[in-house]
Amino acid sequence: MSRDWLPERDARVQWLQCNHSEESEILRRLHMKKPPLTAEQISAYLATGGNACPFCQSESIEGTTDREYNGETQDHLIECLTCERQWRDVYTLTDVIPAEEA
Repeated sequence: MSRDWLPERDARVQWLQCNHSEESEILRRLHMKKPPLTAEQISAYLATGGNACPFCQSESIEGTTDREYNGETQDHLIECLTCERQWRDVYTLTDVIPAEEA
């Protein structure tokens, strides 16, 4: 079987090294652990009523449809459209107010 279609060995090695390097960087970024929220970031987020990203303070945030209820609290997945970080807002039932009768 002819291997005329294959580039010379040095070109193949260079191509593999280049692509491996780029792939490694992409994988490193995807798997890089991001630091958790600090106590100060959590306090600041709660003080603003959850109106801005606790990581970058952007107001471009939105809630997803992903919600979890564990019997005592409900978690709502929120994501920042600027820095693309995600976090969960935690809600607890604190009161009940009767609906107005129509």
